[in-house]
Amino acid sequence: MRKTLAGVSAALIAATLSVATITPALADTPESQDWSQQREWFSDYGVSAAHQNTLIETLDAGGVIDSMRSGAVPIDEKVIESAEATTTITTFADFSVSVGTVQKPTENPGKAIQPRAIAGCSTYSSGGAVSYQNCQISQSNGTVTMKFKADYSRWASGASISNWREANAVVNYGSATTPDWSFIRSTATVTTPATVTAHSRYTSYNGAGSEELYLSLRVSSTQAWTTTY
Repeated sequence: MRKTLAGVSAALIAATLSVATITPALADTPESQDWSQQREWFSDYGVSAAHQNTLIETLDAGGVIDSMRSGAVPIDEKVIESAEATTTITTFADFSVSVGTVQKPTENPGKAIQPRAIAGCSTYSSGGAVSYQNCQISQSNGTVTMKFKADYSRWASGASISNWREANAVVNYGSATTPDWSFIRSTATVTTPATVTAHSRYTSYNGAGSEELYLSLRVSSTQAWTTTY
């Protein structure tokens, strides 16, 4: 009996050593990220700590949150007008947030063109149309920020986008392809706005998830705004 127990003990020790030997191989899995920057971004836009935890859990597993999905239906949308930009804050069912901005030009009191010091956005009026040049268009979900520059015009009965360029994607976690132009309708119709859409493909930091990302500038006779589709 003693020999049998000794044999069992030896087998257990050998098995333990075997497990210990293979355990380091599991270290090939990418480590969790430092999500403090993403949490700060969520906090800036009013996402509660409890919802942040759920969203970060999804991102940390390599998943995709609603604010990254072009087909996600928002549950709330707020438009904030400031001297610098028109900002659209969109909240989705999982409480993730997408923030789109259309930069505004700054005019001096005499209404002459006053280029912005940072991005050079400017405006002028001619023949009943108001034109905007070199204005930055952007959309962010805290993980990826897509942006490009555009020139567009609005008048009483229509609108057009005449130039779009310098599209890029800035990624805090994971990677994204250089944006291309997936849709262009340069002139508005009676029922549809002029639209230019930039497209990029996002891949999570650990490669477990990916999503097609879109940033559209839409311009009608009365306004310019962004969407994620």
